[in-house]
Amino acid sequence: GRDDEAVGTAAFGLGKLFAEQDRLDEGAEWTTEALRIFRVVYGELHHNVAAALGTMGEICTRQSKLQEALKAHKQQLCIVSSLYGDESSQMAVPLEGIATCYSSQGLFDRAMKKYQQAHSILLKVNVADDHTDAE
Repeated sequence: GRDDEAVGTAAFGLGKLFAEQDRLDEGAEWTTEALRIFRVVYGELHHNVAAALGTMGEICTRQSKLQEALKAHKQQLCIVSSLYGDESSQMAVPLEGIATCYSSQGLFDRAMKKYQQAHSILLKVNVADDHTDAE
């Protein structure tokens, strides 16, 4: 049917493809549809919902719809935190999205804090990975 996982995945692919071509309105349309389907199929706490929110945030940032972008990236951050934990490398993506929104608004101190938070998480994860490899 219309609310099928495969339909959502195809809509998400189209959304990303349109966004890559700077056809942002169409990208937003398809990504919104994918997000709607993913929420119906999986519920709110799913990596596909988080991914679609991240893409929506990127599109909104590029459209200078910074409040919408910030909202999408913050929702993405909450989902990623719930799914993977606050110290997961997955947290860096929404943190960087939030930082980009703040930077675009001229809120450089806030942006710096989010970039530093992402950097810190990635350093911890990479140090842990390096240490695990040595065992």
